[in-house]
Amino acid sequence: MTDLIQFLFDFAFAQGLGIAQISKDEEYRSLADKTRNLIIINTNWKNKAELPFIIGHEIGHLMEGDVGLSYYCGNALTSKERHADLYSLNLIFDYAAR
Repeated sequence: MTDLIQFLFDFAFAQGLGIAQISKDEEYRSLADKTRNLIIINTNWKNKAELPFIIGHEIGHLMEGDVGLSYYCGNALTSKERHADLYSLNLIFDYAAR
């Protein structure tokens, strides 16, 4: 999982995105901030195995041009969230296929 996370971070950095890792309450949701081109990842998230997907999801929000703040919710209730989910899955596929 460490290699996958590094792959995702490297991809984000290559796209000019910033990443901040924080350790908050396990319910604190990670987010993407388009105004700062920044992804904020809660490394204390309740489901550690979900972190790579969350990182890819937040990258997806910035790469897809979503505006403002986008918090990870874990449910693809809107097309914006579904697109971020698919972006994450494609990044993880790219990692697995190399």
